[in-house]
Amino acid sequence: MSNQSFFKNKLAVGVMTLGLATTASLLAPNSAEAVNLKFNVNGTYAAGGAITGSFFYDGTNYSNWNLTSTSTTLAPATAPLANPFTYTTTNAEINTVIPSSGTKFYISSPDSTAFPYRDLVFVFNNSLNTLLNVGDSTTLVANNRNPLAASYEQYGSNGQTLTAAIAGGTVTVAAVPEPLTILGTLVAGGIGVGMKRKKQQLQKETV
Repeated sequence: MSNQSFFKNKLAVGVMTLGLATTASLLAPNSAEAVNLKFNVNGTYAAGGAITGSFFYDGTNYSNWNLTSTSTTLAPATAPLANPFTYTTTNAEINTVIPSSGTKFYISSPDSTAFPYRDLVFVFNNSLNTLLNVGDSTTLVANNRNPLAASYEQYGSNGQTLTAAIAGGTVTVAAVPEPLTILGTLVAGGIGVGMKRKKQQLQKETV
């Protein structure tokens, strides 16, 4: 076998080994610490109304939130923060005053340092990092007597602050984003092509 052929064969084996390792990591069990998981939210307010929608969490950062509130307590909120109000990544951002983590999700629209504003805070009974598979869930910490110590929503304007305690709710792992599945398929396909080329090369050398 020539040095050139030997080098090509070693390169093909190296590519396939790397591809197998990459595919294995992509196809590992769903983990909130390893991939960006989608979480569905279904909660209710103590004084009436609901909070529903979803967000994504990758074990460190939150993204793509889309959460709609119909809190009865916050009904007096004025436009553009009036009910039903939907928090999205275009009108709300992570509040940095109290850092978000696997046990807390805190967003503000548009900014708690300006009036008017609207805040949404989720406190989870179990860290989202412990939810590993589709269907796993945790509940929202509810505390009607002291809403600021648990999950709540708040509206503030000049001379007015309204706080709505979240009475309860669930946060459930919904799915792994489709792009990860597509990437895994592409990697697996690349391994197949590499194996085919190596076979053809070996056939040529034995002729």
